[in-house]
Amino acid sequence: MLGGARRPNYLALACSALNQALRLQARMAKEDPHIFGPHSHQYFLDTLEMEREEKEIEAALRRVYGPPAPGQPERVSTLWTDRYYPKPEQRRLFLKWFHEKYPLP
Repeated sequence: MLGGARRPNYLALACSALNQALRLQARMAKEDPHIFGPHSHQYFLDTLEMEREEKEIEAALRRVYGPPAPGQPERVSTLWTDRYYPKPEQRRLFLKWFHEKYPLP
């Protein structure tokens, strides 16, 4: 009898990869629910709405007060950074707020 190599079990490999992907997704959803969780799309849409409102407010202020003075730095929005990358010292409060605002079904 010849000692030939066994063929790989592709079904077992696929199931293992799928199981690993599901575990990784669950871990990422727990660590960053606003990016990977079930309510991440709604959070994204809310962020877009906030950005639109912020632009409207900025345009209204420019109509009333005019453009910034020469030499004065342009205002840069930090909305996306603040909403998607909370500061480490504020992370626990952010996660608590997120779970209150977007409860799991």
